[in-house]
Amino acid sequence: MAALAAMWAVVAAAATPTTRAVLVGRQAGRIAQLRPVQAHHQLDEDSQRRPLMNASGSTLLAQQFYYYHSYAQVKAKVRRLAKNCGQLMSVRRVEESGVSIDVVRVRRRRGPEEFPAASRVFLISGEHARELIGSESALHFLRALCGEVVLGGNSSVERIMKDSEFAIVLNANPRARELVEQGDYCRRLNARGVDLNRNWDEWWSPSKSMGGSGGPRPFSEPETRLIRQIVEEYQPTLFLSVHSGTRGLYMPWAYQVKQNLSQNQLAMLEVLRTVDADHCRCPYGAAGHEVGYACPGTSIDWAYGHLKTPYAFAFEIWGGNASLLQQRWEAKLREGGTTLGPHLSHPYFRSIFEQHPSDFVMQSEVNRHDHDAAAGLNQENSTQQAEVRMLCFRTFNPATRSAYMEVVENWAEAFLDTSQLVAADILARRGVSQPALP
Repeated sequence: MAALAAMWAVVAAAATPTTRAVLVGRQAGRIAQLRPVQAHHQLDEDSQRRPLMNASGSTLLAQQFYYYHSYAQVKAKVRRLAKNCGQLMSVRRVEESGVSIDVVRVRRRRGPEEFPAASRVFLISGEHARELIGSESALHFLRALCGEVVLGGNSSVERIMKDSEFAIVLNANPRARELVEQGDYCRRLNARGVDLNRNWDEWWSPSKSMGGSGGPRPFSEPETRLIRQIVEEYQPTLFLSVHSGTRGLYMPWAYQVKQNLSQNQLAMLEVLRTVDADHCRCPYGAAGHEVGYACPGTSIDWAYGHLKTPYAFAFEIWGGNASLLQQRWEAKLREGGTTLGPHLSHPYFRSIFEQHPSDFVMQSEVNRHDHDAAAGLNQENSTQQAEVRMLCFRTFNPATRSAYMEVVENWAEAFLDTSQLVAADILARRGVSQPALP
């Protein structure tokens, strides 16, 4: 509950006095009594609304943040990339119950005597619709793999493509993404009111306090069933889920607070340690252990536990208070936190996670928090509603072009480096030497 209060205080502090009074009042009421959500078997009210468009037909996202792509623009860019990509690239669409998800495959052209890639990387973004910057960073990464943009960093695309191939989902929540593009910047859940990152069949649990935001049962949602189909067919060696809301690098387990070192966890921690030093300088470690509460039903736990994917990570790549988070994190380490190793649920680190709550491992009672607040203002004041939604956008996405470019370039490089580190470890276990990252 402290995380809820801290996050809401940030939102309220940035609002106008009138809006702030409304927000603080709503937060107090929500802490006192959380209302169940009846939204699992039909589209909620926002899904029935007409798009928030101007006369020319462009969405509010295009009007307010021109440097972000609509998903229609993303698909058009992917089609163009497929024609000019320096690698073998294909796009496959899977569909169910009116939901369609595209997966982009990228691999190197190989001679008949060459071995297949040592590592198969699966990257998923957009599980939470409001986290647009995750999809933008994944798109920038795809452009780098195809040679359309050149990145800095430690790893070269040519070197990575020698040992790795990729499957990338740029939008895992397409129907809710449409609503975000129309201005519903607080929407985290899918169109049926389910958190897709709580709907996986790995220690799944209904969230009684919120009417079951993880869904009525595991894989109740077409989006998670489609992603499961893609991942089971692909059998990745690296599963990477991209989110935003703060900055952090997570690995299993998310479903439990107690950390039991098992299947490759020390190797995963070493990868995170290296990526953190170069790209984040933020908290990293086991997801549930890090924040001190369990988050059942996540995609990384399912990939790690069900598929036995040896490397499963979730990267949270943006938070409006990133510099303050870095300062506090490094101060804790200087004060002696390094002696605690990966045990980030230790009380020593508690203030960090209370002041910088994670959206990836958010507790169930705040899953609908921002969206409910904005929706609750519908009948009160449209200006206040717009302010709340804009605050949501800035909480989960950079709101200037310069910050946007810094994020997509840094994290595309981080995805490259992560892929290279994993491939190098796999090859080393096979007895194949490879040059270390510079």
